[in-house]
Amino acid sequence: MPQEQLDFAVGGRHAGATLWLPETEAGAEPLPAVLICPQPPAAVHDFTALVAELRTALNDAGLAAASLNPPANPPQADATITDCVDDASAAFRQLLLHDKIEGDRVGVFGVELGALIAAALAGRTDRIARLCLLGPVTNTEVLSRIAKPDSSAALLDGGAVSESLVDTLGTLTPLKEVATHQRPTLIIHAAADKIVALPHVEPYLEALAGGASPTRFELVARADHTFSDLDIRTACLARIGSFFSETIATPLPDRRAET
Repeated sequence: MPQEQLDFAVGGRHAGATLWLPETEAGAEPLPAVLICPQPPAAVHDFTALVAELRTALNDAGLAAASLNPPANPPQADATITDCVDDASAAFRQLLLHDKIEGDRVGVFGVELGALIAAALAGRTDRIARLCLLGPVTNTEVLSRIAKPDSSAALLDGGAVSESLVDTLGTLTPLKEVATHQRPTLIIHAAADKIVALPHVEPYLEALAGGASPTRFELVARADHTFSDLDIRTACLARIGSFFSETIATPLPDRRAET
């Protein structure tokens, strides 16, 4: 698939994203797109394969897909959760302005801790056409479990996590932010997930319950935390691609000038 590099500066830091485009004929109409929010640096669970396959599923559905490049400076270990949200916000703006992207049809996806970033981004702009959260967590629970690395139930399995990430994680208010989202939303949870329990997801459903657009919830049978089963993962990613490719209603007016 064709690729483009998007380079931009965020608060004096250099950042960038890669944009994957489906095969189209020259002069084709602008495409809908999905921004894939990254896992914060030093997060233990690796969703690299899932994200790579999601990009392919989105391209196969006729959508462009973008994901942020790993930060090189400052080092990943020094990145804060606020840096992650700021980078995602800047990348989202790049997509809105890109000549090959239809600005009114840009969605956002996040998985696990990346879903915190996606939810926070939803509170910064009402230009997100569709939002999909896979295995979202509530950050208060994340903090309490990280603080107990010797616990067998520790969310991050007692792995090394950026101190700056932990220190700033509590500054996010994902439930408050996502409650402002007024467009279609899909929340997916793995039924056999032993890392992020279903109670993490329920507050998101409650926060979105009063929105103007429907929120769909899907519980994926037999799926574990990282969707390690290929057949289950493939079916789930195809479902996400279908959700984002569905016709999007007339956008709501943008009440915020900046994301």
